[in-house]
Formats: sequence, structure tokens, C-alpha cells
Amino acid sequence: MIKNIIFDLYGTLVDIRTDETLPSLWKAIAGYYTDHGATYDPFLIRERYHFYVEKEYSEARRLLPFVSHHDIDIREVFGKMYEEKGTIPSKQLLSDTAGYFRHESTVFIRLYEGTHELLGRLREEGRKTILLSNAQSSFTIPELRELGIIDMFDAIYISSDYRMSKPERLFFEKAMEEQGLERAETVMVGNDDISDIKGAKEAGLNTVYIRQDISPEPLQPIEADRMIMDGDVKRIYGAIKSLEG
Repeated sequence: MIKNIIFDLYGTLVDIRTDETLPSLWKAIAGYYTDHGATYDPFLIRERYHFYVEKEYSEARRLLPFVSHHDIDIREVFGKMYEEKGTIPSKQLLSDTAGYFRHESTVFIRLYEGTHELLGRLREEGRKTILLSNAQSSFTIPELRELGIIDMFDAIYISSDYRMSKPERLFFEKAMEEQGLERAETVMVGNDDISDIKGAKEAGLNTVYIRQDISPEPLQPIEADRMIMDGDVKRIYGAIKSLEG
């Protein structure tokens, strides 16, 4: 029996479009920083943002040399951008800055049809639902609350909190070990053939692939146990049940 379902979030349960190239984003962020005592123009703040992002990734690679797929906490980037201008930000300001950045860079965000019903049905049946997402917790936690699904997961694992991301096998194994999951009783559901499916397969999990408009184009045959190629979230439940034989 499949007792545990690990879900990817964006592109699997949540439809989202973001654009960090928007000139309006960097104009807004420059204004936000200036209003909080750190004066930037839109061109400089964009350059410094990318500079500190790469610097944080370099530090993550130095601290976790045994990891192949790293992630960073974007609040560290925002903090260094304040400090560069002589402003020492509070934790609340960093969270607020992250929220403002995400709001200004988001074109839209919504649940795929059937997501709420799927999660509710799985929970009603006593199955454990776990979120394993390559994302920023400072973005994702507020969005889960806004979308009304944060309480529908038994546990939440976000890559920025662990400095590693899918398809890193260690990321999968950490969630499984902490939650006491048996591999044969666990399935990974995701829309990325590498991060979700290949990563989960290497960790010994059953897999369900769902193709959405924002799914990366597969560069090789998809090795999922079950595949939903029309993006219909309502078909995920049946795919999980079919793995039970």
C-alpha cells in the first residue's frame, strides 16, 4: 500500500509564472531599498543582486562539498545588499523584502484544478502527505497560506532551508529518514523528469510524473512508474492507487 505521498509544489500542485527580468521589478526593488535607508538605482541593484546570489552559491558549495545540487537562502542575499549600503536589516525587514520581491516578480499564482480535493482525499484516507520543493521558504510559506493548503501537509521540506535541492539524493533521504518513511510505501509526484522523477528513483521511490505547461522539456525518456501527460491533477489519485497493484 502507498502510505506516503511526497509532492513537488510549483508546476505540480500550483500553477505559477514569475519574471525576474521585468524592469518594473528592479525599479520597485530599488525604491523599496531606498525607502529603507539603502539607496540604489534599478541598474545597480539588479547587478548587486546577481553578484550576491553567485557569492552565496559559492559559499554553499564550499560548506557542502559532498552535495552536487545546492541552494541558498535568498534572505542572505537581500541582507548583504542592505549591509553594502550601511543598513543593518532586522529579520522582519528581510522577510518583508523577500515578500515584496516575490510579489513584484509574480505574474500569477493559483492552484491547479483538483489540488485541494486531492490533498484532502489523501489525508482523509490516512496517507501522509509531504512537500519537497525546490524553492525559497520566504516565498513559499506565505504562498501556501495564501492558497489555503499549508495545513494539508504533514511535513514541509524546502530546499533553501537545507542548502540543497532536488535531484540531490540526500535531500530525499533526509525527508524520508525524519518522517520514518518506507521506500516501498512512498511515491514522489512531480512535473520535472530530472529533479522529481530521476532524483526520487535514485532514492528508491515509486514515482508519478505529471506534465504541465511549465514542465522542463525532457531530454531523455522519462523513467516514471506512472505518467499523466495532460496535466490533469485529478488523475493523480488514480495513478497512486494503480501503484498498489
